[in-house]
Amino acid sequence: MNHTHLYSKRLTFQLLAPADAEDICHHLTQSIAKRLVTVPWPYRLENAHEFIAAAQTAARDHLRYEYTIRLRATNEFVGIITLYVAAHDRSDRPGQIGYWIAESQQRQGYALEAIQTMMELAKQLQIRRIWARIVHDNIASINLVKKVGMRFIRELTDKDGVKAAPQALYLKELGIETERLLLRNWREEDVEVLAKINQDPKVMEYYPSIKSFEETKAFIETAKQHIAKYGLGVYACELKATGELIGMVGSQCLETGYPFSPAVELAWRLAHEHWGQGYAIEAARAVVKEFFEQFRLAEIVAFTVPANLRSRRVMEKLGMRYNSLYDFQHPKLPLDHPLSWHVLYHLRGENLLKTKEE
Repeated sequence: MNHTHLYSKRLTFQLLAPADAEDICHHLTQSIAKRLVTVPWPYRLENAHEFIAAAQTAARDHLRYEYTIRLRATNEFVGIITLYVAAHDRSDRPGQIGYWIAESQQRQGYALEAIQTMMELAKQLQIRRIWARIVHDNIASINLVKKVGMRFIRELTDKDGVKAAPQALYLKELGIETERLLLRNWREEDVEVLAKINQDPKVMEYYPSIKSFEETKAFIETAKQHIAKYGLGVYACELKATGELIGMVGSQCLETGYPFSPAVELAWRLAHEHWGQGYAIEAARAVVKEFFEQFRLAEIVAFTVPANLRSRRVMEKLGMRYNSLYDFQHPKLPLDHPLSWHVLYHLRGENLLKTKEE
């Protein structure tokens, strides 16, 4: 995957090179250096060359991507933006964004455009959480990170390596987004909410039994491991407007054990108070689109018991097709269990554009 050049509507991004040193020195003013906290002042040409050399090494090691921002139309220097990549597994891989914009280029929306481009790069790199450290009096940057969906987490202290101006931490989950929903990786505090959903008899009507708190906790750990292994999985589903967790939506790889294995299964489970509002189909459509485009899947499947008409309707709205020849008995249930028989739906990648409107 080549990240040397990136483009947005008005901007071009190129990994730092020695030729950028003079532009950096010319545009990095004292007021900008003050907000960057760790940048020395006065800032000299040798500082720029040292900075660029370190950035090139970090880019080769895939730990930091440092770009010059320039106007596509004129190649005029706009600023610098950085995506720092932590060397963690993909289940909870954090990244950090840092930037500065030349004073002559400020208040034109370039910073917002650049941050959005870095967030798209972060998604390509399967980074699941993105954060920023903002100096307290930098109101413009605080408003900007809030505009892209970052939320205040906490004040930073000496333990976080803060040596100078007071700073705060802002964070955004980089999951799959729809108009109303965010599908993200799991947090520790999700266990209690999902456990309540899993213990609701109405939600679990077509499952063999309700799930205990410990079973839910184990499921979330398994889901996180699945995301780490495959880069996709069953995600926590939350309302963007309130941050409320309303259930889970995503997929899991069924490598063996089923008559149609290996396969990727689409799955969802929402709290019953959120039924009937189109959340399941909205989330499922986004998952299907993401997985076909990002992972180039040939086919995705879904299954349920014949009586679960609500879930079958979601499958049909997605454009999934049912064939009774593929009905099967669930391998994890006794043959005489009342929920043993399942119906199988499938959707092939070339049929994705044929999905029905809700």
